[in-house]
Amino acid sequence: MPELFLALLPILALLVLMVFLRQPAIKAMPIAWIIGLVIGFFYWKMPGNVVAASIIKGTLIAFEICLIVFGAIFLLEFLKHGRYLGNIENLLKGISADRRVQAIIVAWSFGVFLEG
Repeated sequence: MPELFLALLPILALLVLMVFLRQPAIKAMPIAWIIGLVIGFFYWKMPGNVVAASIIKGTLIAFEICLIVFGAIFLLEFLKHGRYLGNIENLLKGISADRRVQAIIVAWSFGVFLEG
């Protein structure tokens, strides 16, 4: 049971800091990271190279997610400034007036777009 609590401690700290104490993510995330780092070093006795590799892998995954979000925002702004959103909306209304069907089509198309 203490292992479960220790494993959840960085997530719980993040939850408390951001939700209950209203701290911004730029302050709360490093605190949760340090808590996880200390637990890994001292409780689970992780070697330094494993911790360093975990930090590098986590940073690369976060960078990849940021690239996807940046690309999505860029595409949205491109569509807004090019006035293509109205065309897409009219196209979806032509297929079906039901918003649920439109949401399924958009979600499926977005998945196909990301795979491409």
